[in-house]
Amino acid sequence: MFRNQYDQDVLSWSPHGRLHQVEYAIEAVTQGSSVVGCKGSNAVVIAALKRSSSELAARHEKIFPISKNAGIAVSGLVSDGHQIASILRNTAINSSFVYNREARVAHLSAATARKLQACTQHASRRPYGVGILLAGSDESGLHLHQLLPSGDAYESEAVGIGSRSQAARTYLEKYRLSEMSLDQLVQHSLRALRETCPDGAISTACCTVGVVHNSEFRVLENAEMEAYLSELE
Repeated sequence: MFRNQYDQDVLSWSPHGRLHQVEYAIEAVTQGSSVVGCKGSNAVVIAALKRSSSELAARHEKIFPISKNAGIAVSGLVSDGHQIASILRNTAINSSFVYNREARVAHLSAATARKLQACTQHASRRPYGVGILLAGSDESGLHLHQLLPSGDAYESEAVGIGSRSQAARTYLEKYRLSEMSLDQLVQHSLRALRETCPDGAISTACCTVGVVHNSEFRVLENAEMEAYLSELE
């Protein structure tokens, strides 16, 4: 991975027009545990696998509520994900205070993308090594945004990031998710996550799901997760 003088800082362009530090940050996302998201007719679902550093350590939480109407799932450096979640919450609070309503999802996405991109313009900083799936609802409808360490932001119907996420994307591409209900979306999200597991097994201990339904974001409780996981079998 070493690229001589062209990867010493984020400002050095290679002769091929590449910023290697940004590419390394994107590689950190691909090494993280899998996260998938999908948008249906009346809901948005984000699901994440949780890893632990050892058998004696607790697993990292990967889904963070941002406001009443939005939440995120992260893959990559979870510590960077905490920082981005804090930035998003402040943006949502400011929007609520100034406009007396919940922040638009597009506004949250654009503000986060600017923050991510700003780190690629200063030699004293490094890019955030985290990929983000932002799910939310506002007056314009349901939204699912993917944000990369480069500052790129995409709105998607379904997406997967992290380790072995290609298997999840291949699974999700088989279905017309835009016509599905909340329960169907959760089932397909869990099946897509299962595709990324080497042993093909998931449980309430290693996965978590957040849903946007009826203009509210919430993380599913263990009892609800057990019910969905039992239906997978």
